[in-house]
Formats: sequence, structure tokens, C-alpha cells
Amino acid sequence: WGHSLAMVSVKCFFEGIWRRFGYQSSDFCSLQELLYKLFSISRDVPLLFFYRDDEGDFVRMSSSEDLQFALKALSGPLVMKIEQDPNPVQQQTKPDSASEVIHWRVTCDQCEMCPIRGPRYRCIQ
Repeated sequence: WGHSLAMVSVKCFFEGIWRRFGYQSSDFCSLQELLYKLFSISRDVPLLFFYRDDEGDFVRMSSSEDLQFALKALSGPLVMKIEQDPNPVQQQTKPDSASEVIHWRVTCDQCEMCPIRGPRYRCIQ
């Protein structure tokens, strides 16, 4: 994916609001950041991202690989929906300062977590 991508039309739904915008990347982390900003969502709110496939089903998207697959299968705009995660990862009762750090625009090479929350030196999965 080192070559230039064509601009893709994206339609996204969150809490009763549709937004339409152009997007020109296969980086899921950048798309997440953009969606948090477009919908004015606090970065503390855990979200789930879905795209509509060619059969009309909403499929969970959680990595750049998922986004690349969705973009390859496009026959029109990329239709997405965002939901709040009903089962967010529980924080420790006494979080240390390192676990509170959020590394935006950084994706784990091992588990593809994006953004990375906590220390970046190793994956715990």
C-alpha cells in the first residue's frame, strides 16, 4: 500500500447522525482519529467500527487489514456505523501513570491495537 490511493467516499452513522466525507488512506488508526473528530466523540469513549459489505451485512473493522479488505471490495461509498463498546476493557483499580497514556496514530505490529493504551514496549496479547 505504498502507492497513492484514490479518494473514497465514506458515509458513517453514529447516534442518529450521518456524516459523509472523502478519505484517501488505508490506515485504520487515521480513520479512527478522523471519526472521533468528525462526530466530536471524547477519546475516552470506547467504540466499535463496522462497514457494510457487499451482502448488506455490517462487519466489524478493527485493523488496517480490515480497512484494506473493505476498500478492495467497494462498489460504491464505504458505508460505516460506529457503536459504543458495550464491553470495554476494564481498567485496573489502581492504574499507574503508564497505563493511562494513549499513543494516538500508533498501531501495534503484533495485535494491531490502535491507538495503543499504556506502555508501547511490548504487546501483552
